[in-house]
Amino acid sequence: MNSEKENEDKRSAVNTSRDPRSTSNHCNPCNQWTDKGTEDRRSVILAAAEKVFDHNGYAATKMEAIATEAKVSKGSLYNYFKSKRELFTQLFPQTLATQQVQAEQIMNSELSATGKIEQLLDDWFSRLGRYKRIGGLVLEFWATAARQEREGELAIAFRKIYDYWDEHISRIIAKGIDDGEFREDIDPHIAAALIVALADGVTHQAILHIGAESDVQFLAALKRSIIFGLTGGKNETHSQL
Repeated sequence: MNSEKENEDKRSAVNTSRDPRSTSNHCNPCNQWTDKGTEDRRSVILAAAEKVFDHNGYAATKMEAIATEAKVSKGSLYNYFKSKRELFTQLFPQTLATQQVQAEQIMNSELSATGKIEQLLDDWFSRLGRYKRIGGLVLEFWATAARQEREGELAIAFRKIYDYWDEHISRIIAKGIDDGEFREDIDPHIAAALIVALADGVTHQAILHIGAESDVQFLAALKRSIIFGLTGGKNETHSQL
């Protein structure tokens, strides 16, 4: 019995030494490179999935097509994402992550409340072209979330996104009211919801190529309307491009 246990322990030790994930492996730099390689491969797969989902739609997309676009085997693909739904769901926060990073910089800046609202609208407008290019994917996000139950992954992700914008934009508006920039009779949360709804509506119209042309003049008019509604016309000079 002791001999069998010793042999088993030896085999375990050998396997452990070969396993790059083992805690007994002291090659920390090697582990770091492995982690970096994993993240790089995930990014490649997500970029490929964005193209395929946008072109084919969610229902018609096959994991094989994503693997082909990413130049990985189907088996490797499943090492990173357990299912098509998980892969699709992961794309949504990634699509919005860079927007939130820029928004955080604007919201934490020394700009006035009016300046912050205008800068947030400018940042959104600068991304409108990309939303047009991946319009099918954006609409798939909405459609999939609508078909899910309230506790579905994408439905929850959407609520978190809207909660995020409500919290931050309403905070800017509340500060603008306190500083005397904005009208005192405004409800910050309602005003924030209306601004987000306007941006959503314009984004969807741009994707579907309907409504007014979303050009620089359109953005200027949109900014003037929003700022006028918040200020009652106090700071008209702020809304010039």
